[in-house]
Amino acid sequence: MRATTTTTAAIDIDSAAILGTEQLATRIGSTARAVAVAVHRRAFHLVPQPFKVGRRLRWRIEDVDAWIAEQKSAHTIMPAAPAPKRRGRPTKTEARAKAAAKALAEAQAQAQAQANAAAPAGEGA
Repeated sequence: MRATTTTTAAIDIDSAAILGTEQLATRIGSTARAVAVAVHRRAFHLVPQPFKVGRRLRWRIEDVDAWIAEQKSAHTIMPAAPAPKRRGRPTKTEARAKAAAKALAEAQAQAQAQANAAAPAGEGA
């Protein structure tokens, strides 16, 4: 069996400023497995880039906070895309709405035509 010794003084000073996989996962609202998979795939748009301490992955709190701020500024809320146009025959409600819109447009065009016909006759007198 191999004996291991650790220097607790050096670890205690830096351990408050360094996160492990579990702590990072809770900090960014993910799971430890998702963090590990993202690091394995080098998907650093999903997690901040780690450094290694021995065989373990670690993250500096300052780097994580900077990454979170960068993600917040990079992701703006986009307006929702309009619903895709329904395919096939229109429903009765859609057909009635289309007919009503067409009738309204025709009535507006007819009123505009009458107004245009009346306006030049009044200006010439």
